[in-house]
Amino acid sequence: MVPGLTVAMGTLGASFAQYPLLILTKSWGWRVPLLVCTGAGLVIAFMLWKLLPKRPNWFVELMREDGFDPKSPQPLASLIKEIMRDRNIWCFSLAAAGLYLPISVIGDLWGVTFLHIHSGLSTGLSSLLTTLIFIGFAAGGIATGHLSDRLKRRKILFVTGAILSSVIAVAIALTNSAPLWWNAMLMIALGLTTGSQLLAFVMTADVAKRHNRAVKLAFVNFVVMVLPVFIQPAVGFLAQIGVAKGLVPSPGQELQGYGLVVVLMFISTGLSLCVKDTKPRKEKFVIAH
Repeated sequence: MVPGLTVAMGTLGASFAQYPLLILTKSWGWRVPLLVCTGAGLVIAFMLWKLLPKRPNWFVELMREDGFDPKSPQPLASLIKEIMRDRNIWCFSLAAAGLYLPISVIGDLWGVTFLHIHSGLSTGLSSLLTTLIFIGFAAGGIATGHLSDRLKRRKILFVTGAILSSVIAVAIALTNSAPLWWNAMLMIALGLTTGSQLLAFVMTADVAKRHNRAVKLAFVNFVVMVLPVFIQPAVGFLAQIGVAKGLVPSPGQELQGYGLVVVLMFISTGLSLCVKDTKPRKEKFVIAH
């Protein structure tokens, strides 16, 4: 449940700022939105520095239960080597990276252009529709996190979300002449089902020891963030194939790029079937004053 709430908070910026930033860009150019985001980032950094509490002593005691020795911590190189040999973490990471593509490619970068060309919507409406993906992602993260705790099962929800999001991604490709309300429903549904992606982090935390949990979670997040570095330009390259200089891609050419996202989502769905299921870890909280 807590990871779901964290994801929901993390998407607030994208959910509520995308359309206002579009308006600012049209009115003032790209520098003003950049300065606004920089200022907001500095404020958040200061709040984290002042408000985020230090690790409590009772948690160190829990780390000792997992074999942590403060006098002889595991070397980072040894831990990374252990992670690189862990098949299950690789499955978590790659499956989560593929499931996150609707956010990292469509929501973060390319969705406005794709909807504008593919569905004939204005850039304003396209921006609002991509915002719905983030709202759905936040709600889906909370829902799947809560359900996985209640059911004490992770994999079934992870796989179900992967299958449904892949099917919805195909449906989006087939609805270039659909009404606005249908496109909006598909975007919300894509975000909701993609929200199960956070279970990759939850399952990693379930099996990781307390003293190396942060590094393993960071590795999963690293893979999730690195994949779009290669996929975003690849989508743009595919969409530009056959486009004359100075012209914009046709709806069919846009689908060439979008097709890469769909294919990778189906591959991620296959990887989600390979992960080992986990159960919520029983934590003993010892509060010391």
